[in-house]
Amino acid sequence: MSFDFIVRRARVATASVVFTADIGITGGRILALAETLAAGPATQEIDAAGRFVTSGGIDSHCHIDQPMLPPVRMADNFETGSRSAACGGTTTIIPFAAQAKGGPLVDTVADYHQRAAGKSSVDYAFHLIVANPTRARGKGLNIFGETCPQYLFLTQEDLGLTGFGGARCVCSPPPRDKANQQVVSDALADGLFTVFSSDHAPFNHDDPNGKRLGGREPPFPHIPNGMPGLETRLPLLFIEGVLAGRISIQQFVALTAANAAQLYGLYPRKGTVAVGSDADLVIWDTTTPRTICNADLHHAVDYTPYEGREVQAWPLVTLLRGQVVWDGKAFTGNPVAGDGAVTAPAASASAAPAVRHTRLLIINPNINPHTSTSVTAPRRAAGAGRASGRSGRCRCQGAGQRAAGRPGAPGARLAAGAGGGRCAQRREPRPDAGLVGAHQGARGQFCAATHQAARRAVASLGRLAGAAGVAGVAGVAWPRGPSRLHR
Repeated sequence: MSFDFIVRRARVATASVVFTADIGITGGRILALAETLAAGPATQEIDAAGRFVTSGGIDSHCHIDQPMLPPVRMADNFETGSRSAACGGTTTIIPFAAQAKGGPLVDTVADYHQRAAGKSSVDYAFHLIVANPTRARGKGLNIFGETCPQYLFLTQEDLGLTGFGGARCVCSPPPRDKANQQVVSDALADGLFTVFSSDHAPFNHDDPNGKRLGGREPPFPHIPNGMPGLETRLPLLFIEGVLAGRISIQQFVALTAANAAQLYGLYPRKGTVAVGSDADLVIWDTTTPRTICNADLHHAVDYTPYEGREVQAWPLVTLLRGQVVWDGKAFTGNPVAGDGAVTAPAASASAAPAVRHTRLLIINPNINPHTSTSVTAPRRAAGAGRASGRSGRCRCQGAGQRAAGRPGAPGARLAAGAGGGRCAQRREPRPDAGLVGAHQGARGQFCAATHQAARRAVASLGRLAGAAGVAGVAGVAWPRGPSRLHR
């Protein structure tokens, strides 16, 4: 067996196990994991020398080249944003694609394809922000939580910096106090959060199209909301979580890659190191001290909120499908290398459940918690057999119990602790009509009206997604809007 590439002596970390192996790569996929692999005459090699090797990160909440109302304009397009992601160890990005009110959904998807085509040096998919989503409400079962680096590293004091410096850290929700940082850190360790994303929103600070709208210091409500973070997301969690002993390396992988891959239909092609998976790999340097400096970063934003912060974890090498895109010193990727059709699992990887989802998922930390909503209508893929849920029980209850019974399933922990969440409408035999869960933040039960509203929302978005040539709706943010993962 010959290989295009071998990563030697890798301390491989997935969301479940850590082991030492050589990683054999051919055709952009992992072909073998073994104690020792034989190289051919044309095989390239990298010696990981016992360093941690994880799957490439998946940033499932970021904003890149998103159209804004003039004069506001984002600093990053897909070329600079994806370059920054690669240099920080992220190999798949899922930015928002915002539908204009009254505009066709198909046009929105086509517009973002055009924005990304030939510019992205990492793989990508899209969240579709639907202009006017239908919201379902009730007591939650399958709830997914998200947080971001700013809530671990910034506080309200950063908003009060003099000389308009606080504008750099304006985001929603705003950074809180030190005590709240500890709450977030504890929740990461306890498994409350499902994903750790960047919420990268690249507005320049000293720019009339950025934070200084029109060349002045606008009032607080008019400061463009958000901050950059694609490149620093993984290193910051590595030092705060893994190196500080607050989370395991397996939890790190789950939060930054594996859970997002499972939520958005990318697993096991993405989010793990396994035979058949894409060879998206990060070799970690955890011995060399480094100071974060915006001049060293690769985005097009004129600042980083983490300027001057000392870190001792940074990607030594990043591989995208077996190709080095970051060599520890320079970006070596190709702006046309990104694949915008990443939803299909790798054919030779271990089989994922044969269920396609139309999912409305409100997990955005930029929203009020009582609008956190998730609605899922599983549809069994053709030839996969009969869908579960025909027992006459409401799918709200059954799906939550199934999630709770699957170790490592996204949301399983919360589903298990939701107290059953029985539905007032106990009989829901149709496999395409049930909800997995919705969370309103108030006590209550599902009712027939809720089921009907959710069915209408799922059916409508499913039709729109099909018309747009995409695989399914995979997320909703309110008031920023729903989201969607495309093929």
